[in-house]
Amino acid sequence: MKKFTKKSVKFMAICIALLYFQSGNSQSFTNPVGDLSDPHITYIDGFYYYTGTVGNRVALKRATTLEGLKHVGLTTIFQPGDSGAQEDHYWSSEVHKLDGIWYVYYTAASEGTDNNTQRNYVIESSDSNPLTGTWTFKGQLFDASANHYATNPTVTEINGTRYFIWAGVSDSGISPLNLYISEMTNPWTLSGSRVEIYTSGDLTETISGDAPNALVKDGKAFLTYTVNGCGTSEGKTGLMYMDDDTNNPLLIASWTKEVSAVFDDNPDVSSYNPNHQTFFKSPDNTEYWFSFTTRFDDGPYCDNQRSTRAQKFTFNESGIPQFGTISAIGVPIAAPSGEPTLSAGTPVQNGLYRIRPIAASGSETLEIGGIEIWGGSNVGQWFDDSDEIHHKWYLQATSVAGEYIIISAFNGLAIEVGGCSTDDFANINMWYPSGAPCQIWEIADLGSDEYRLTNKNSGMDMELENGGNNIYQNTANGSDFQKFKLEFIESTFSVADYDLYSDIKIFPNPAKDYFTIRGLGTKKTEIIITDMRGRVVTKQQNIKDEIQVDATFLNSGLYILSIKTEDNNIITKKLIID
Repeated sequence: MKKFTKKSVKFMAICIALLYFQSGNSQSFTNPVGDLSDPHITYIDGFYYYTGTVGNRVALKRATTLEGLKHVGLTTIFQPGDSGAQEDHYWSSEVHKLDGIWYVYYTAASEGTDNNTQRNYVIESSDSNPLTGTWTFKGQLFDASANHYATNPTVTEINGTRYFIWAGVSDSGISPLNLYISEMTNPWTLSGSRVEIYTSGDLTETISGDAPNALVKDGKAFLTYTVNGCGTSEGKTGLMYMDDDTNNPLLIASWTKEVSAVFDDNPDVSSYNPNHQTFFKSPDNTEYWFSFTTRFDDGPYCDNQRSTRAQKFTFNESGIPQFGTISAIGVPIAAPSGEPTLSAGTPVQNGLYRIRPIAASGSETLEIGGIEIWGGSNVGQWFDDSDEIHHKWYLQATSVAGEYIIISAFNGLAIEVGGCSTDDFANINMWYPSGAPCQIWEIADLGSDEYRLTNKNSGMDMELENGGNNIYQNTANGSDFQKFKLEFIESTFSVADYDLYSDIKIFPNPAKDYFTIRGLGTKKTEIIITDMRGRVVTKQQNIKDEIQVDATFLNSGLYILSIKTEDNNIITKKLIID
């Protein structure tokens, strides 16, 4: 099997980047675009909306670009304790805007950890912004005569009629999963009995059908679904379709099924088990795109090795979708047509940089003080004589010309003004990417390869301490201490990709009472867990390849797990406590 290495990724990234960046203003992104499983990406009213399986709630994020989805956090919109909320196992959420109203369809369990009680539900918001609006529980969507296990809900419209499609079990209540469809009276009510339109096992290579998603184009209705699922090493994507003007989607005989997978593993780029496709169109409505999830190895696990990808697809002469092969991570891809582009006034292209103060006395560049991995780490300058990763920064343009988010290639944190202060001499440090104005920097080209970096929130300039090594903000004064060189390295991976190549595995993730770390080797390592405020909650030494870590003392939520090796290399991973 061909191995996918850092070196090969960098080579491809550089080659392709030359194509996309030669004009100096093309927008691009790199896969993966997120780390949710069962992802759903759609484009509505100027924003990409992204949701999926979070586990303990329904959460949503949005951005004006695909790349921008990496730099904003998830917003919780519905959770246990809210009126009508279920207890646990929130899976496979999708966001739709129907008749001018926002709806999120999702799967959840009503009885704690018993996921056999999974059913499909819907919430509603009439506010213009679904991230800040009020959400109302509308109820369960089900056939009263067949109220069985159900998951992976989706909604589509065929010939002016709205349909609800999902994965469930037969009346016997025994798995595997089949696909069901029902007409909808309104966005929260089904009409009539459910109809089975896909029977698990009736297609070559198929063990179970799951995660349906529909697309209607040029007189045809298409339905993709997951074959086998993430719990096997044989996950792939199936396709069925019909002529929507001559056939009834409620009849199984209306659907033609492809006899083999239409989207499968790509070992050449270490991507396996593609599943849970969802469709969206480019901002200018001219291109068709899909999101999906894959694993970084071919193991039969539904764990944190899955990530969200996005790719463009086309149609053959018969009008059938052609999904191609899974693209490599970290390679710049031309963004969907119509995305906000980097305007002519944008001073620098996206990519990896060293940031060198003009007033530096020698080879100093911006670095993470103390080579720390958690929020609150200081930003300063120090000598960079060894091409060290903690001296490298990923500049990502926003949709506003001249505005950037600056992310550390080492720890994945963003440069911000501490506490979002607007005071002179307020310190500049690292924090988890949030999209907040104090993490956005306006970069102005001063000529002579010199740049000024102004914080959007405070309006003050980034400044090197006179006679010291610290970096803070100060009122603009035009001195060399407020001028920087931006030394381009390459148009390369998103910051998370340094972690993706690690052989270290964490499972289960999400975890409850304990989790296991495997692949540590036999040299001494230090395991550090920090919360999302940057506080260290536990630290321990280790000399084993595999250890089990007690998690009973951790509250539910997201943590950063850092593994520091004997030679001071640091690997970071996300850890969810359920």
